[in-house]
Amino acid sequence: MKPFLFPPLMEEPGLPGNPILHLFFFGYHRGVAETIDVRFWHRFHILAEPIITPLENDIGFPPFIRGSSIVGDLLFNSKAGLRLRTPPDERFSRHRKLIPNDWKNLTISQASKIARDYIRACKSPVGRKIDRNICFSIGGHIHVAKITPSEGFQWIVRPVKGKRKTAYVQGEE
Repeated sequence: MKPFLFPPLMEEPGLPGNPILHLFFFGYHRGVAETIDVRFWHRFHILAEPIITPLENDIGFPPFIRGSSIVGDLLFNSKAGLRLRTPPDERFSRHRKLIPNDWKNLTISQASKIARDYIRACKSPVGRKIDRNICFSIGGHIHVAKITPSEGFQWIVRPVKGKRKTAYVQGEE
């Protein structure tokens, strides 16, 4: 049996080992907004214990960005030139259709769509050309779930069955 080799992602300064993925939880605990980052990582292809980190939770503009800040700035800060008084970057216009003017009243559905559009912008050919160092490792099927007190856990975007990759190819989705 061949050992599993994790994809070659960039090291993260100040953190041990090499990242595999970050899983983010956004929500409320006892009425207080919370954001948690669960970092899965390895050292020399040996899986390590996940690192769980609470993060600052600033709801509003600019949005929480984890990944390419270059793509995030071009996507979010140039909405019709209103944010930074810069012309909109038309290369990302197809990913910008749901960005609201009032970030504080986002619904779960809107936040999910904005997050998916950001990920799609990063993994697009334009995103990968603009920020190759970060965007080459962003991609694959996007999973989104919500957890509410009244309805519990629900998928917004379910995992795809039977699509597990057996090999990693740089730039492949």
